[in-house]
Amino acid sequence: MHHLHCKQDCGAWVLPIYLPFTPYYRALAARRRIYDRFSAIVDERWRRLEDGSLSPNNDVITAMLSMKDEEGRMVPRPEILDNLIKLVMASHDPGVSLNASFVRHLAMNEVTLKHICDEHTKILSETKDGNLTWSDVQKMKYTWRVAQELMRFIG
Repeated sequence: MHHLHCKQDCGAWVLPIYLPFTPYYRALAARRRIYDRFSAIVDERWRRLEDGSLSPNNDVITAMLSMKDEEGRMVPRPEILDNLIKLVMASHDPGVSLNASFVRHLAMNEVTLKHICDEHTKILSETKDGNLTWSDVQKMKYTWRVAQELMRFIG
């Protein structure tokens, strides 16, 4: 299995000194380039969603563009871009890939979301103080089956 390793100058563990020759400066410049690239992709996906040539469950970007919060508001564009960068940076980790697939699946499948919410609500209501223990988490059989099924696709 291939692992990505952060070199000392990647910007993840350096002093935040903003001078052109520092790793921090180079890391911020690289993030800006990534942000600009994703920004163009998000704009293109948004146009295609608006004109109907893409569906909300086409990919993770269209899924994020189609999501709404409890009050019916769309996810703010900067938040979508930040989440895309996080997904790319962490995509070498199978756990992150599973989490991203899980969230996307729940966003696109209302039946699964309802079953999982019902399961979690029931288990949470059976706790003494509203805090989950490991044995409570182990009772989440439906949630685990969904995770296993998604792992088949990303593994």
